[in-house]
Amino acid sequence: MAFDITPYVDMSPKKVRELIRKEVIDFPTAGMCRGYAQANMDAGISSMTASISIVRNEILFLFM
Repeated sequence: MAFDITPYVDMSPKKVRELIRKEVIDFPTAGMCRGYAQANMDAGISSMTASISIVRNEILFLFM
């Protein structure tokens, strides 16, 4: 399936996000918003839990 991103190439990221929320854009956004890089971010909560717990325990120890 091909997607035509031509109408969105020179739009601002803010405008593209607005169109995504309105479900006008419901296909991949790579290549839109000339001059901006696209990145996907994933923060694994389970992997952060152990580190947060260790830091919390160290802070509590300092104030005991």
